[in-house]
Amino acid sequence: HAPAIGIPSYQQLGIRGYPPDTKKVAEWARSDPKFAAELVVDQMKNHHPGREVLEEIAKVWAESDPEAALAFGAELKDPGFRYTMLTNAMKVWTRDDPEAAAAYAADRSDPKVRSLLGNGLAVSGVVDEWASKGIADNDAMWNWIETLPDVEARERAVQRLEQRLQLDTDNGLIDLVAGQYGHLATNAMVERAA
Repeated sequence: HAPAIGIPSYQQLGIRGYPPDTKKVAEWARSDPKFAAELVVDQMKNHHPGREVLEEIAKVWAESDPEAALAFGAELKDPGFRYTMLTNAMKVWTRDDPEAAAAYAADRSDPKVRSLLGNGLAVSGVVDEWASKGIADNDAMWNWIETLPDVEARERAVQRLEQRLQLDTDNGLIDLVAGQYGHLATNAMVERAA
């Protein structure tokens, strides 16, 4: 399979350090994303495009096996690579199957999931994807936030949503605070909506 030949040179892939160039990596990594990710982590530690290349691999891997992509990412020692792998894998999984991604993120029995939640990565990925779809259609997101067993994870989810809402219309924030999930709103959200 293609990745077994090693990482092609930047020139062969046409990577100049710009995210659009790294899209070519997806085709290369599709046959064996784990091997491709291992090569990038091993061979591109000190190269600028390393994170962009790993981002594309995380996305491809999460399309076929999101739990494996997240497990791999959770084990990475480099914080930049770890963040890149985890956030992109979770975003793809949340886009493709939000309920499964939310259930995974809510599972506090798995130490890797607890680590993800502790770093806020799983929660942020789920919230980002749902928030991008519009608050009016997000009853499932609010139900999920409300049922998170971990108070810190629940607060982190609401805080992340607050960050997202600041980028969206104030009407969405007003509707949220006045709606059935208003009890989850932070004080800052209530003040902004007033």
